[in-house]
Amino acid sequence: MPNLTIALNGNIKAGARMKKIVSGIDDFRPMWKGIKKDFVSFEKLLFSTQGARGKHGRWKALSPAYRKRKPPGLGILVLGGNLRDSLTVGNADTISELSSPHFMKLGTKAKTAAWHQNGTSKMPKRRPIDIDDSLTDKWFKRIQVWGSKILSRR
Repeated sequence: MPNLTIALNGNIKAGARMKKIVSGIDDFRPMWKGIKKDFVSFEKLLFSTQGARGKHGRWKALSPAYRKRKPPGLGILVLGGNLRDSLTVGNADTISELSSPHFMKLGTKAKTAAWHQNGTSKMPKRRPIDIDDSLTDKWFKRIQVWGSKILSRR
């Protein structure tokens, strides 16, 4: 039986409420484009709010020493823009995307992302990917509506 799971930063939100729909659909690829669009839109919001819109809240302030070295006017996770753009532009050059009929993984190709996502001994966690429950609920609702339409045609 097919299974659909949305895993975010190691936290898995399993779709118990989705079992009926998931078991009746062989290919979710038509859904992935919309989910990717939602992801990119959420990332734009996350960066524009300095993380406040994310599940874990506003990103920790920069250290005073780093703030002095950093050019003025740039957001907390923005220096050259590579990390931000990799998540908010969403093209093949920047976003990491893997998909199959029952699986989609979105992320970034930016090398610095893991340091920020996980933190280091010298830097606190400032999650550039910090999806909240409202977005996962939106994805499940999108899949439920789409899946119900597919199943009703059979």
